[in-house]
Amino acid sequence: METAVDQLHAELDEVWARDGQIRFVGTLPAPLRDRSWWLRLSLREPVPSSSGWLRMLHPVQRIRMTIWGTPTPYEVTADDRFETAIPITDLSLPLPVLSAAWDAHLVSAGIELQLGRYCGVPSKAKAITFPWQRVEGQWPFKVRPRYTDDDTLVLESRRTR
Repeated sequence: METAVDQLHAELDEVWARDGQIRFVGTLPAPLRDRSWWLRLSLREPVPSSSGWLRMLHPVQRIRMTIWGTPTPYEVTADDRFETAIPITDLSLPLPVLSAAWDAHLVSAGIELQLGRYCGVPSKAKAITFPWQRVEGQWPFKVRPRYTDDDTLVLESRRTR
């Protein structure tokens, strides 16, 4: 699958992190509006820790996440604008994984658009913070969207106590 050129991306207008889901509303580039789209999450490579025992856990976490797999593609309602939602329970973590992050892309017939907010506030990573949503259960975890330094969107999941 080829990635669309840098100037073509899915511009996020709204991100809602509440009520057990993360909802995205945004605008598609004009030449790509007459297509059917899916939201696909791709797992980011975990960052190895500097701590001794966590560093040893890194290969195990990578293997477990590969076996666990990424959440399935999500249907996107699209015309000039797109809208989709992800239930936060789909971002659960297998044991012994402590945290994971996923990149979000809109995908359609060989085209992949990165989700992000490229217009407006500069350096969204420092200016915009989304709340954590907790998922209780036998192995509780929390989930939130966040912007990276290059203004793309990442979904984070962390194990809690």
